[in-house]
Amino acid sequence: MTKRELYYVVCRSKPTKQYEIDEIVQSHGHEVLRLPPYQCDLNPIEHAWNLVKQKVADKNVSQSEKEIQKLTLEAINSISVEHWKKEVNHVDRLRQQYWDSGRLQELNERELIISVGGETDDSDTEWSDDIDTKTSDFENL
Repeated sequence: MTKRELYYVVCRSKPTKQYEIDEIVQSHGHEVLRLPPYQCDLNPIEHAWNLVKQKVADKNVSQSEKEIQKLTLEAINSISVEHWKKEVNHVDRLRQQYWDSGRLQELNERELIISVGGETDDSDTEWSDDIDTKTSDFENL
């Protein structure tokens, strides 16, 4: 049995992760959505946080902890509902562009991490175990 076949068997028998918070959210009629790992550009909160950091950096001259805290709260409070909607729409457009170009599929393919370097050989291949892997992800290998 090859490593790929063995990994396929392991992934099929791996229990599905169940998060208690997901069950709570779903019991209240909401759907849980997850962002791809390491894709900050698909997370509107990251865009808003960058704006907050920029506003603090632009006004921070004293570098005192109290001043930074004050500037941070002001920057957070300055983000309006309209600005938030703009960020969400921007992320939606990016997601659609990624989907149309096939980049979201590429992100799924990057879930496989192979260690190369040093005194390693083929037996030192490592797989990312922090990502839920679906059977369909390996059908094209």
